[in-house]
Amino acid sequence: MIPLADTAKQKRMPVVTMILVAANFCAFGWELWLGFDGGPKLQASVIETHALVAKRVIAQWDSAQQWQTVLTHMFLHGGWAHLLGNAWFLWIFGGNVEDRLGAFKFLLFYLLAGFVAAVAQVAVDPGSAVPMIGASGAISGVLGAYLILFPTAW
Repeated sequence: MIPLADTAKQKRMPVVTMILVAANFCAFGWELWLGFDGGPKLQASVIETHALVAKRVIAQWDSAQQWQTVLTHMFLHGGWAHLLGNAWFLWIFGGNVEDRLGAFKFLLFYLLAGFVAAVAQVAVDPGSAVPMIGASGAISGVLGAYLILFPTAW
């Protein structure tokens, strides 16, 4: 079931949610531009550089570049369906969570949820060489917060 809206009403404009949605679209636009401008090899190189790869994080745990991927992987997406699904759920549910937590705490919560998802992925399969991309972990945290904060909302 894909939600079209929710019944919980916001009091404030969800500025951070809008910025996060826009950042995800901008990052995906950058990915597409690299594919058109520099070809698939450049696009794959950027994904490889900015995606979280558990095996690399474990092998190079003292590398700042590897720890940056814990943040950068959240803004890359594997295709339009991946991006639109994440953006849609963030748009529907993020605004209410942001309204309840406040803009700054919501941003911290979103980034923390994405970090926890990345750590969980590394812990579950530390030898994986598959690049992890997407905001799904952070958005799952937002959905969990929504369920806790708005248990009776439809």
